[in-house]
Order: sequence, then structure tokens, then C-alpha cells
Amino acid sequence: MMMFARLLGALGAGFAIAMLTGCQASSQSPGAGALPPSVVRAARERDLLYVSSLAGSVSFYTYPQGKFVATLSNSDGEGGLCSDRQGNVYVPSPEFARVTIYRHGRTTPIDTLVDDSGPLECALDPRSGDLATASEAGVLEVYPRGRGTPSSYSIVGVATLFFCTYDDKSDVFADGEDDAGSFELVELEHGSSTLKVLTVDAIVPDGTAIAWNGKELVLQTAQVDGTATFAFVKVSGANGKVVGTTGLTAAPNSYGPTQFWLEDGTLIEPDGGNADVGFWNYRAGGSPTKTLQSLGSELIGVTVSR
Repeated sequence: MMMFARLLGALGAGFAIAMLTGCQASSQSPGAGALPPSVVRAARERDLLYVSSLAGSVSFYTYPQGKFVATLSNSDGEGGLCSDRQGNVYVPSPEFARVTIYRHGRTTPIDTLVDDSGPLECALDPRSGDLATASEAGVLEVYPRGRGTPSSYSIVGVATLFFCTYDDKSDVFADGEDDAGSFELVELEHGSSTLKVLTVDAIVPDGTAIAWNGKELVLQTAQVDGTATFAFVKVSGANGKVVGTTGLTAAPNSYGPTQFWLEDGTLIEPDGGNADVGFWNYRAGGSPTKTLQSLGSELIGVTVSR
């Protein structure tokens, strides 16, 4: 079984976010039939929310309204998603060892990158346009300007990398697990040729999702009593210090951590065990401000294309 699916199944109901409370909004299901071409063309002029599933499908919706637009062809998603400043959307496929690229609002791919490491998630550097992928082989791949042949980075003891993100200095952070299944956090500093293992002054489960909030790393940590906790981590040298946390209302679900998207104070994450996607004010915490329902099963990845 694919490493990502194994991770999600193993972590169980006590960990990842679920989107079962708050203001709810209905959305047309991806299986409800194709929309007229004129509707799809009009949607290209808007921001779009892309959602992937472990089944490999990737569909997109108007953002923030959540109206279904279309489903990508030949995507084989199965993992996280990312998008660049031009609105191009990158879809990793660990099973088929590739990253498929789509233009904003288009359903057919414009390019495919070979990634033999088995990419699980990706991140774009907004400064350089470089693409990073985290892989089930424990390899961080970096594609210059999001194309061509990548540079590969790994470090002894790190077995798998699940999630990755860039900071505002073009440094890449990725988290995963070591050979014993414990949490690992690594950094590839801009201009460096080697990965660096970071320590964090908190107990963090393996497989936690990760993002950059403009000032700190944000790690999704364990859910306790219906609250999913996100820790803000300030990195200095080889050390990560937790400088704050926020709790989001979350009901139990059967899958474990899914990718989350974070920008302008809004956190968006799919519910791996149900068919919903929730929106939160992540600084304020609490209940979701909106829930999109019936978007498909086994949801795992999300990104917003501007």
C-alpha cells in the first residue's frame, strides 16, 4: 500500500482535522455531471480551490464560494497540491512517480515532471519559482523554476518526508519520520547542498502537516477533546522553538493529518474521513467559518490558485 495511505490509516481517529461544525455550504459533487463550457471559462477569471483525494481525483471549485467547476484529467493526485504565482497547479503522484502541471482553470495538463522518489506533497518558492517535493523515499527534490531535472537531497536516518513548505527566504522545510517512525523535521537552507535536521521543543507526532504563515512554521499537532492544535515554531539555527499555538474545533475522523492551505489568516483543510472541506480563521481558532460538503471521499490535499 502506498506510504501516504498507510500513514493516514495508522494514525486513526484521534489526530486529524474534521469539518463537521460551523457555517455550512453545499457544493455540487464532482460526480454530478460536467458544467457547460461557458461556465468553466468564466471560472478561469476567478480564484479556484483545488482538492485531491487518495483515489487520485482532483477537482476544483470557485473560491471562496465553493461551487464545483470541473475535474482534472490524467491527474492521479493521491497526495498534496501546490500552486505558483501564475496560478499553475502542481499535482504529485507517488504511485506514478510524477508531478503533473495544469494551468489555472484548465483540465488538461501542460507538462509532466518525472519524480522517481514518489512525491507525496509539493511547495512553490514565491521568490524563485522553484518547486520542492517531499517523498515517501525520504528525498527532497527541488526543480529550478518548477521545471526540468531536479536536485535531490536526503539525510541518513530520515526514512520518509510527508509535507514541505518554503519560508520567505527561500529555505525549504520538510517533515516526516525516521527509521523508527518518529517525527523528523529537516531544513534545506537557500544555497545549501545538504539537509539539516532540526529539533523542536515539543512532542510532535510523525506525519504532521506543515506550512509557513509569513513569520513562523505552522505544524499541525495532535487532536485532544475535539480540538486540533497548530503550533507556531520559530527556527533559529538547528532548533525550533514553539512560540504559540491555536486550537481549531475538530471532530474525530478516521484518516489522520491531511494537507492544509494557509494564507491571509485563513486555514483550509479537507476532512480525510468525510467529504468536507473546512475554512477557519486560524489565529482566532474555534469553529470553522465555512464548511463545503459532499466534495468526495478520502480527501487529502488542497491549494488555492489565484
